[in-house]
Amino acid sequence: MFAIISDRVGRKPFYTLAGLSSSICHFIYYLAKSSYHFVLGKIGEAVWNASLWSVNRAYVMEHSKMKEKVLMKMRGVTNVSLALGSLLVGILVLFLGYRGILLLCSILTILAGFFGTLLKEKRKERKIVRSDIKMLKKFLIPFFIFGISNGFAPSYGITLFLQSVGFNSQLIGVLMCLEMFITGITLALVAPRIKNIKLVSLTFPLSLVFLFILPSQLVVITFLFFGFGLGMSKAVIENTFPKIVDSKHYGRDIGILMMGVHVGNTISTALSGFVISSYGFASSFMLSALFFIVFLFSTSKLSKNYFSK
Repeated sequence: MFAIISDRVGRKPFYTLAGLSSSICHFIYYLAKSSYHFVLGKIGEAVWNASLWSVNRAYVMEHSKMKEKVLMKMRGVTNVSLALGSLLVGILVLFLGYRGILLLCSILTILAGFFGTLLKEKRKERKIVRSDIKMLKKFLIPFFIFGISNGFAPSYGITLFLQSVGFNSQLIGVLMCLEMFITGITLALVAPRIKNIKLVSLTFPLSLVFLFILPSQLVVITFLFFGFGLGMSKAVIENTFPKIVDSKHYGRDIGILMMGVHVGNTISTALSGFVISSYGFASSFMLSALFFIVFLFSTSKLSKNYFSK
């Protein structure tokens, strides 16, 4: 919804909304005394993420010529920032405490909202063309399948796996930061230099196989390889957007496609707990790998049919 509205009113208001909603969200957590307060905070998080990522890709594509590479670099910088920020918070919490960190984040995100008002805007009056939406629906199913793949392993399932092989919460936190960092570096520096991104992205399902079949002593190494594979899988998504969305309404088209990803991710994340408890981690990982391969095949076939016309 935010993405569609941004096609009309511009991207800047949503960067400001993201900063303000994030600040309010952190302040709610700072004051929280009951579970209801935390629920309210989660609603604030939803508004924050929706307002930010509904316009991020559209804004970048409107202000760059090499759209595929810039999108990958943007996602890469985001992941690296998340990794470094998580490590920094782990250190600062020893001095400031959790409440101090929440208050600091509340202040910093207000500044982020202010800087959003300084961005340059490119806005034109746009009309929704229904025929374009019909074309876009063809790509919605592969993006939905990608979301399913993401929910079966890269979501919380991977942290449960690390716990099952003997890592404590501190080491899991460090490993997750390393994974985010490698994923970000892969997106920002490696993927833009690769010609056949879809072929190299097969390292993602391969890394899931390695995580399960290799000895537990090699988990750290295979987990870092998983970070690379995950980065390449995300590069496929970012590389696909500029080829299929319409420049007249970036926000709407990207919003529809990402809706498919999020719906698929939500369903498979909910199911992954049952799959893991009933059949083990191997089943969840193999489902993730299988659905990703289906996503690659269907996206390649649709792209070939669409661009050959």
